[in-house]
Amino acid sequence: MYESLAYAATPAGTALAVACVVAGGPWFADGLRALKARRALRGLPREAGRVLHPGPLHARGRVVLESPMFAPLSGRPCARFELEVRDHGGRFVGALHDERDFLLELDTGVAQIGGGLVGRLGITDERTYGSAAELSERLRALFRREPELRWVLGQPGSFTVMERALFAGTEAHVLGCGLRGAVQWHERVPMLRTGTDDAPWEESLVEPVSEWHIGPCEGLDHAIVSDRPLEPQRLAPPVWRTHGALLGPALTLAGLLELAQAAGHTLEGGL
Repeated sequence: MYESLAYAATPAGTALAVACVVAGGPWFADGLRALKARRALRGLPREAGRVLHPGPLHARGRVVLESPMFAPLSGRPCARFELEVRDHGGRFVGALHDERDFLLELDTGVAQIGGGLVGRLGITDERTYGSAAELSERLRALFRREPELRWVLGQPGSFTVMERALFAGTEAHVLGCGLRGAVQWHERVPMLRTGTDDAPWEESLVEPVSEWHIGPCEGLDHAIVSDRPLEPQRLAPPVWRTHGALLGPALTLAGLLELAQAAGHTLEGGL
């Protein structure tokens, strides 16, 4: 018993106990997220449907843009694009993406897809540049948004840019949660007050409009969109990641016990 207390009271033992307490929390959180994601993804149907319904769904439909945006390389209208940059040796340098809310047109209605998506898109264009001087002004502006790509602008040598885009009018596959709600539309109508001050006032007219939305759901922090069929079960996190939901608290508890032993040993030594 005294040997255990003496070990826990050493600086190395205390540092190890603190590391266990600090690491246990994030490990538990990651394990819990993985467990929820596995349950959500494995509970979805394998085949995408074209019918909207509340709750988790695996849907496919036609992409309809709400606001214009164009892919940087192909120049086609799109709802989302991703750029990946690799150097002349094929090594990954950096990436960026941009997206807009869009509509998914299905057999039973139209659903709005919000931002914050996880994209799984195929390569739609690819170009190799001899130097950063060959980039268009738009690509230069995009590169300046990311520190890794901003660095490329000042370096010599060739590099390759790969584009992945979700084009308007194409079929998209979405994993997320369907929600049907009411969106309120306000119209302000100025009117003259009939009192003594003649100050204008506004009457608000509210008209509720039912809409479908697809977004994150329980277990999925982000909706997933792809330009090809998805297999929800294969997208589920591996089983080993879920172990953190049990091992994380155990690690934290072990660290706390060691710290408690070390504190008790210190108090005994001071008496």
